[in-house]
Amino acid sequence: TVNQAPPQATVVLDQAVCKATSTTLNANDPSPFTGVWTQTGGPAATIVNPANPQSQVTGLVKGNTYTFTWTIQGQAPCGNTQASVNVTVSADVTAAFTADKTQGCGPTTVTFTNTSTPAPEGNYLWDFGDGATSTAATPAPHIFAPSNNGKELTYTVTLTPVSNCDLKTPFTMTITVEPAIPVAIINPGQTTACGSFALT
Repeated sequence: TVNQAPPQATVVLDQAVCKATSTTLNANDPSPFTGVWTQTGGPAATIVNPANPQSQVTGLVKGNTYTFTWTIQGQAPCGNTQASVNVTVSADVTAAFTADKTQGCGPTTVTFTNTSTPAPEGNYLWDFGDGATSTAATPAPHIFAPSNNGKELTYTVTLTPVSNCDLKTPFTMTITVEPAIPVAIINPGQTTACGSFALT
């Protein structure tokens, strides 16, 4: 007795699910053999129709990675063939960061640390308030320039989690820079008068 070997099981590439609690798995048609989906990793989810190569999966929870295996069952003595797919469900990031200083004198170099939760992942946009931006998870130290009129200058630094599925609420912090050398200015209340007068 010679039995036909089952076809090699194949699945579509790994999936990244955003803003959803379900997805559709995709595998090859096992005909004339039978196939079955099983979950082999991640928290418990529901495979709606395990024998369907394009079965839907429900009950997915953000922040988890699931593994599902498609098995085409062979007839003895032929073995089974298998292929697995990972489904990653993105978790929204709550943006936050710290700075080694929030005030300086003259050109001020500030080092920022991304403290977003969960631990920095995904894509970010930093806006330093002076026209400069960065897409690094944790940017290189940034130099803030003082004003050229002798006045205090305040920069608003913003961190936005651009890869979030839902809320993209930014986190902000202000950096204040004082001039290294103040500009001396005399502002008399008046510069002309007739007779005696009080000068401020």
